[in-house]
Amino acid sequence: MAKLHDRDKQLLGNAGRALDDVAYVEAVAGLGLSGKSRIFSSGGPAVDFSSAPWRGPSAGPRGARWSRQKLLGAIGKWHAVQAEAPSPRVVVSHTPAKTGGADVFSLFRILTRPEARTSSVFLNARLPQADLRWQMPIRVGAWQDDYAAFGLQDVATTGPASGIMRFHELSREHARCEVLVLHGTVRTALQQILAAPFAVRAAFVLVVGPMDAPWRQTESLANALLAETQAAGLSLISLESPSQLADRFQDWAAELSHNTPLDVSLQTAFREAAVLHLLTEQLIEAAALPTTARMLGARLGALPRSAAFDLPKETLDRIGLRGMAAAARPAGLGDELVSRAFTLPFDRESRGGTALAEISTAEKAARAGTTGSEPNRVLQADVFAIREGKAVKDTRPFVVGQPHRVEAFIGPPGGGALQADKQFPDKKLDWQNADQFTLGVIFSEPNQWETPQTGEFVLGRYGTSDRCGFDFTPTKVGPFRGRLTIHYRGRVLQTALLETRVEASRKDAAAAARKIAPRLSVETQIHGSLTTLDDRRRFDAHLVLNKTVDGKPTLQAAGRDGAYISSLDKIDKQLEKISARLRDVANDAKRYSTGLTSQPCTEMLVKLATEGRELFGRLVIDYIDVSAAARTLRDSEYLQIVATKPDAVIPLELVYEYKSPAANAKVCPNAQKALLDGHCPADCVPKDSPATHVCPMGFWGLRKVIERHVHNPALGHEAYVEAVEAIAGRDVIALKGPALLAASKNVPSKARKKLEASVVKGWKTSGAVNPVGKWAQWKTTVNAKKPTLLVALPHSSGADAEISLEISGDTLESRFIDEDYLRPAKDRPPPLVLLMGCDVAGTGDARTYTSHVAQFRRSGAPVILGTLAVIEGGDAATAAGVIVEQLVAVVKKEPARFGEVLRAAKRQAMTKGLLMVLGLIGFGDADWQLKL
Repeated sequence: MAKLHDRDKQLLGNAGRALDDVAYVEAVAGLGLSGKSRIFSSGGPAVDFSSAPWRGPSAGPRGARWSRQKLLGAIGKWHAVQAEAPSPRVVVSHTPAKTGGADVFSLFRILTRPEARTSSVFLNARLPQADLRWQMPIRVGAWQDDYAAFGLQDVATTGPASGIMRFHELSREHARCEVLVLHGTVRTALQQILAAPFAVRAAFVLVVGPMDAPWRQTESLANALLAETQAAGLSLISLESPSQLADRFQDWAAELSHNTPLDVSLQTAFREAAVLHLLTEQLIEAAALPTTARMLGARLGALPRSAAFDLPKETLDRIGLRGMAAAARPAGLGDELVSRAFTLPFDRESRGGTALAEISTAEKAARAGTTGSEPNRVLQADVFAIREGKAVKDTRPFVVGQPHRVEAFIGPPGGGALQADKQFPDKKLDWQNADQFTLGVIFSEPNQWETPQTGEFVLGRYGTSDRCGFDFTPTKVGPFRGRLTIHYRGRVLQTALLETRVEASRKDAAAAARKIAPRLSVETQIHGSLTTLDDRRRFDAHLVLNKTVDGKPTLQAAGRDGAYISSLDKIDKQLEKISARLRDVANDAKRYSTGLTSQPCTEMLVKLATEGRELFGRLVIDYIDVSAAARTLRDSEYLQIVATKPDAVIPLELVYEYKSPAANAKVCPNAQKALLDGHCPADCVPKDSPATHVCPMGFWGLRKVIERHVHNPALGHEAYVEAVEAIAGRDVIALKGPALLAASKNVPSKARKKLEASVVKGWKTSGAVNPVGKWAQWKTTVNAKKPTLLVALPHSSGADAEISLEISGDTLESRFIDEDYLRPAKDRPPPLVLLMGCDVAGTGDARTYTSHVAQFRRSGAPVILGTLAVIEGGDAATAAGVIVEQLVAVVKKEPARFGEVLRAAKRQAMTKGLLMVLGLIGFGDADWQLKL
């Protein structure tokens, strides 16, 4: 046993120097005792320890207050505690002293020495921001370099860890984990988290590296790291080499699989290497295997009877339930887990812990397979008039110049004066792994005030959320249309409208109350299922495109730190020019396919960049000093766009964020490499204006993953598509299989043959191409051939609910297109849809096109590939062939999410100078995985 280090013999002053190591440790332990022993919530004796005796000058080397008699009395107290509660768990409370005081690290080293006979020592944390969602299997994440340095690839496949844990390199797709392993000091670990292009979340953080600074200097950094990751605990581990972590990690996994409490397992596995454990008692409870068993049992009981629940054959054997008829059903197994939570066999690594991990994996798959839209609670609001400083409930129209307050919340019907006409899908939140969710809320009415207000709901498992209040004073008489946007992890979930009027006086408001009293209605609902939101990637920012009550188009931008509104009517000239140039490119594909640096391509890139830079200035730069959301939007890589009206698609993919190029600018000499690498060299980004070069990587459509949703209120349905969302375990679109091809009679015969040949060429590695000439043939081909790709170049006409599509002279109203036109049965994987806006006379209506997109999405299309420009018939055929060929080439090389595949396909096509792909966009969920 190593002797006490001199640095740790400063705690008892001169009086302590006469004590041997055993007595010294026991004296420190006894002096800090605060209260009697107790039984910890997760089992086992615990004692409370305070650092208060070491606050102030007397804690110094002389230790004026420490007498030999006092120290002997402290030793006696510690012996008494050990007699009553052997090997206790020590819960340390610490209030920092302004000056002096003992270093917490020193106290920790002493209390964890063998002489103290403690089973665990941890600093008790109070972390209100902690987001406790501990689940099995335990997800472990680390940065790519650390993952290799720690040897986690071997830990993942061997020993106890392989049974109860799943390991991932941190990425946007795997940004949340139970255990986050970081390498370095607390400061460098925090810097890595802050510099990450996506938010990293964890329940517990393990920092492995040198810990030379005292706790006084480390504490603020540790708290910042916990706040940024929303973690409920942190351990600081000092090892000579990162490679030493693997064996200790396996020891820790073994302890956890034996149902050893989190704090005890950490001390057992990392005893001499641990510098400090900072934990909340809530985390210790959440990480206990009986807690997992109870929560998992309740979740199994809530599964529908029809759920497909597939367990490995050996799972029930692991927990002694093989042959028990009741355990063969999810509900019966759930009852057994709840009733046996504390008596399940955890005596070996391969038993209870591994079984819970397997059951949890099966339950999650079953839940994903049955996910639909089963809402329960509704968005509601109370409206108040502020009179003489008091808030008075008032459901009459608003009064100009008078302060009002709206309090929005989610709860059972009847809780508020106003309630939305459609329900909020609260039952589909992931209640297995959380007791509450924090949903962001934005309230805006750009006709009345310029800056959106932001807040949040905390929605619990049951009952009503807390209230989110918004104070405002109407500025003008007339219609009022306030928009409530509910979002989570950078993605819009639902938008609702609060509609009424603003009157000139209370008298006018009272007179109009019966006709135009405030009402609340759901405008769009993007996700029918919220069950596995935490399994989905976090987006950086989102945009909501809509119109004010007087018909002016606006853009609402929001990120993690704020929101703002920008008017789009100021940039209509730029939008028109960009759209016109995209049509020029699409309708003269041959001219703009002659190489990236060719004269036609260079000139067009300069023109598009010039207009795109103006968009960037108006939509982003003008708001940099107004809202933090503008910086978030500028720096974002993942962007969601929601259009609440089926207007012409706003070409935000052509926003250009580099300096505007000179009229005679050339294509950057590094453009090819930048497109292939996915980023420009740091010293290559244009810094002067006008820039001497134009770079394709300056366009948002080539820089960002953009997820688009469009809603057509005339269709009478929300914007979500039940059962065709990218939900964990059910998020693959397999491109291996037949394709269906249809085109308008207005596409010339020669172009139709060229289209078919081009699609056949691009799809040759996937399956046969089946041309169809009638809508009835389309339907029968879907049923018989089960195509994985639908390519349609229809001609559109009509408006609102009467819009129609024509193929080969056969016309069908869009409202009749249902799921039978996309896949033969709901249990079949959905197809990818390529829907081109086709026009031969130059009279195509882009708003009608986006209405078709909304209809196909509602009918079951998970994602739709389309174009920003309505293209003439023959050129539409050429464009469709190029798109199919590029898409298949990317997926064949590396299967990936739809958003990344689309961006990669566009980048590769641009290296060949195929400018038409600048107008290529996707509608639907970017999280779908495309595979051959």
